[in-house]
Amino acid sequence: MNNVRKIAAGATLIGAGPSPPWHCRPTPPPRPPRPPHPRQRQIAKAIGAYAGLPARYEALPREAIAPFGDMAEMFRWFAETPAYQADFEATRALVPDVFDLGAWLASSNWTPVA
Repeated sequence: MNNVRKIAAGATLIGAGPSPPWHCRPTPPPRPPRPPHPRQRQIAKAIGAYAGLPARYEALPREAIAPFGDMAEMFRWFAETPAYQADFEATRALVPDVFDLGAWLASSNWTPVA
């Protein structure tokens, strides 16, 4: 019986034994950033045009928004496929006077922070 324990201990040391508990497993490497979706560039362009300032889309690392809890989860959901995919034609058919981003910005009286 003692030899069986030694063999099991040796097998575990060389990786032939049972896998370690979940909290001991290595963290997988981070996923590479995805290129921006054309819609993200359109959003930046619309905001820049409204504000009269140059604008560009730049993704924030998830670690930067992690402290915001639910908001971080919302942005994670937006960033992952299939994410949110609005049907603009169907929305406009249901609500003909729905605002696009430029019209919404104009109606909101939003101004960029100086």
